[in-house]
Amino acid sequence: MLGRMKAILLMFLLLPALAATAESKVYRWVGPDGATVFSDEPRPGAQEVEIPPVQTMPRLELPRATVPQEDSGPTDEGGYQSFSFVAPQQDEGVRANNGVVDVRMTLEPPLRAGHSIAVTLDGEPLGGNAPLSFQLPGMERGTHTITAEVVDAAGEAVISAGPVTFHVLRAALGGGP
Repeated sequence: MLGRMKAILLMFLLLPALAATAESKVYRWVGPDGATVFSDEPRPGAQEVEIPPVQTMPRLELPRATVPQEDSGPTDEGGYQSFSFVAPQQDEGVRANNGVVDVRMTLEPPLRAGHSIAVTLDGEPLGGNAPLSFQLPGMERGTHTITAEVVDAAGEAVISAGPVTFHVLRAALGGGP
C-alpha cells in the first residue's frame, strides 16, 4: 500500500514537469567526454528528440449499484444475515493477463433502501456505490487485498465482507531461463 501511495505521489509531482516537457523541445548531443547530453536549449550539432505523448489512464469508477426503491430487507439495523466475496477467493491466484479482475459478492437479504456498498482495494477506497458484481481494470501483478462494507445512510458500517487477499498473475515479457 505504501509503495502504491508513493508512486501516486511521485506521479502528481512529475505531472507538471511532464506537461511542460510535452510543449517544449528536447535536444540531444554528445559532449566532449563522449557522454550523451539532453537539454531544452539547442546547441550546434544537437538533434531534436521526438517525445511521444504521455500515456494516461482514466480514473477507476465503479458502476452504480441498483438500490431497491422500497425497503425489501429486514426492519432492524444490522439485520443482514451474510455478506461475502464469491470471487476472488481468499489466497486465490487470479490469471489476468489483461489486468481485469472480476469481483462478485453475495448479500442476504438484498441491499436495503438507503444503504450502499463501499469497496476498499489495497487500503484505498474505490469511488461510488459498488454493485454486487463488477470488474477491476488495470490491476498490476502481485498481491492485493479487497474489503467491502454495507453502509447505512448515516455512513455507519452495518456488515462487512473480507478482507480477501488474492494474487494477480500476469505473463511477464522477456523472462529468463
